[in-house]
Amino acid sequence: MTAQQALVFLPLAALVAVSPGANNLLAFVNGAQAGWRRAGRALAGRLAAFAIMVVLAALGLGALLERSAFAFGLLKWAGV
Repeated sequence: MTAQQALVFLPLAALVAVSPGANNLLAFVNGAQAGWRRAGRALAGRLAAFAIMVVLAALGLGALLERSAFAFGLLKWAGV
């Protein structure tokens, strides 16, 4: 990534990270309805799922899924 690309990417990535998406809305609802302990457990689950996705992407699962319709269908069928 060039410096120019980084100057464009980083502010946009920060904006996306703080925008209220499904995970943020779920965290707000969990906190409001069930308290901070339950919201903390839900946050830990979301972070674990994100970490797994990052590891799989680093191992090349994305490239495999792009090349193999069968693997993509299998992953969709599994509900992941």
